[in-house]
Amino acid sequence: MTARANRIHLDPERAAREAGYGGAIVQGFFQVSHLIKLSGEAMRSLLPFDTNHALNYGFDRLRFVRPMPVGARFRARVRIAEVTPKPGDSFLLKEALQLELEDGTVTLAADWLFFLGPRALAGTFDAPPA
Repeated sequence: MTARANRIHLDPERAAREAGYGGAIVQGFFQVSHLIKLSGEAMRSLLPFDTNHALNYGFDRLRFVRPMPVGARFRARVRIAEVTPKPGDSFLLKEALQLELEDGTVTLAADWLFFLGPRALAGTFDAPPA
């Protein structure tokens, strides 16, 4: 990446003047890094599982659909899109995720895959979460 390309992320005045975004925008992969925490929080309420037995399997789809202004407040929408049984009492879980600004503008859309080993769900439904 050249220094010129980085200006839309690091130099608010120049980004506003030259890129047409109104100011600096968040780097795409910095947005992706927020998915770790936000997805984890959501998944604890959707489908509690032992993270020691869940492996990041990668993304089927990852799109940066709109710029996210630096300093903007945002949230994640997470839903379980698909659960596919695998051999050995394992599963492939697909999460459909979106990062969106406060006004509902989606900035990132992704399908994120996790491999859940046979012990990932063991004992997770015995008692309600505290």
